[in-house]
Amino acid sequence: MPPSRSIHPKPGTGIAPSACNMFWQKTLARTLEFSGIGLHGGRPVAVTIHPARANQGLRFVRADLPGRPQIKAHYSRVTDTTRATTLGENGCT
Repeated sequence: MPPSRSIHPKPGTGIAPSACNMFWQKTLARTLEFSGIGLHGGRPVAVTIHPARANQGLRFVRADLPGRPQIKAHYSRVTDTTRATTLGENGCT
């Protein structure tokens, strides 16, 4: 799938739309890990965030499920908005 591109320049910058995608891309310098208690479920959770290559976008990996399914962080993957935004893909949320 080709990378998504922004069609609007950042207001007041004069940056052309074709350059916006590059302007907005950022990644982490290193892996981040944190844990705590889930807000709605009250269960222990652990999150690890890894740096990505250019044009990869954000993806959630369900490391607790067989096959480690991935869910793309995109508005088209929203499956529910009750109390929180739930993303899902291929039957996995």
